[in-house]
Amino acid sequence: ILHPLLKGKHVLELGSGLGLTGLAVGSWCECASIRLTDGDPTSFRAVRRNVELNAQRGAFGDTHVDACQLMWGTSGVASAPPAAALSLTAAAAEAGGAGAAAPPEQRQGYDVILAADCVYDRALHVPLCQTIRRWLAPNGVCVIVASRRCGSLADFDRVARGEFAVHAWPTPYDATVAA
Repeated sequence: ILHPLLKGKHVLELGSGLGLTGLAVGSWCECASIRLTDGDPTSFRAVRRNVELNAQRGAFGDTHVDACQLMWGTSGVASAPPAAALSLTAAAAEAGGAGAAAPPEQRQGYDVILAADCVYDRALHVPLCQTIRRWLAPNGVCVIVASRRCGSLADFDRVARGEFAVHAWPTPYDATVAA
């Protein structure tokens, strides 16, 4: 489903955790670049290491993949402001990764932003929307995948509708699985 949306695009993943989604996208979706981000220092170190290990094994083909610590909200990047985030790109290239992709400032943002399981904390709904607004290209699209647990997805949907055009995807759950 996502491959046609991502092919040839510059992608940003928010809340990467250990990086499974971003690493899979970087390996299989033929995007131009993907930057995996997380605000938690421990998760960021792990995802950066996972990117390095996969790059050394040639997992990404022509896709440039890197990682950056990113705190959501108007303050932007925590330990890595945009210039430092770009130095991470250069460091990844020196460590055997693909060549550096054009920084988002030169591209007017990312074509696609991905986030999975990132809306459970209601206190982060507004900062997440601010971050999406900051990094999404004018004609870009953000895909958020989340469970409906405790109503947090519905609450995020209300916050996001104040900022963006929101299109909900149907969830055709099997009746037995849903039960």
